[in-house]
Amino acid sequence: MYYNVPIIITKCDGVYYACSPDFNKFEDGSIDYHVTYGDTIDEAVNNVSEVIVLEMNDYVNENIEIPRLSTFDELQEKVGENQIISFVRLNLEYEIAKVKQALKNKTVVLPVWLDILAQEQKINFSQLLQQALKEELKIK
Repeated sequence: MYYNVPIIITKCDGVYYACSPDFNKFEDGSIDYHVTYGDTIDEAVNNVSEVIVLEMNDYVNENIEIPRLSTFDELQEKVGENQIISFVRLNLEYEIAKVKQALKNKTVVLPVWLDILAQEQKINFSQLLQQALKEELKIK
């Protein structure tokens, strides 16, 4: 399931702080605007995305309903001059699978002669396939 999670980015002293007002709150309900940070907006957004996924994963694990997400209009009155509102689009199932490193068993069909040569060289098929897929998808 996809979620468009609102985030607020605050620039202060050359650093970009980021939070999700729907998840990153103090006990009194006020927003913790300094949950994570980055030297660039992209870095702050990536960092807050990880924080949000971990929070949402906790909700899922504890069978707690994910809170209703704020709209742009609702947040507009809460931001100051040095803050911007943005949204992070998350595929929750995909992101949680990355966090948990869930594994999927796949059947691969190879010519017998190639399988024999690879086994003789003690090639780890799983690692090689993962490496090749990451390279093909241009991810680290």
